[in-house]
Amino acid sequence: MKEIAFTPQAEEDVKEAYEWYEEQKAGLGDDFMLCLEAVLKSMKRNSGIYQRIHKEARRAVLRRFPYNVIYTIEEDEIVVHAVFHARRDPRKFLYRV
Repeated sequence: MKEIAFTPQAEEDVKEAYEWYEEQKAGLGDDFMLCLEAVLKSMKRNSGIYQRIHKEARRAVLRRFPYNVIYTIEEDEIVVHAVFHARRDPRKFLYRV
């Protein structure tokens, strides 16, 4: 099973989302993180099931929270390039791949 690695930009995306949800309600950021962890586990089990959106870039969708994860499957790991709100255009994040 491949490990998951985050780019620095993707790590910043997660941090910003977590902080925003925590500002809305204490504990909501933790709920966001649990949903993110669930989709990451799913990606590890079967990384190829998620929709390919451009060349090698794929998109996974979080449950309960309107967020997408853009990632690529590399030879030895899965690389998360962006974690962003679903209302944002995914094409704006493809430059990261």
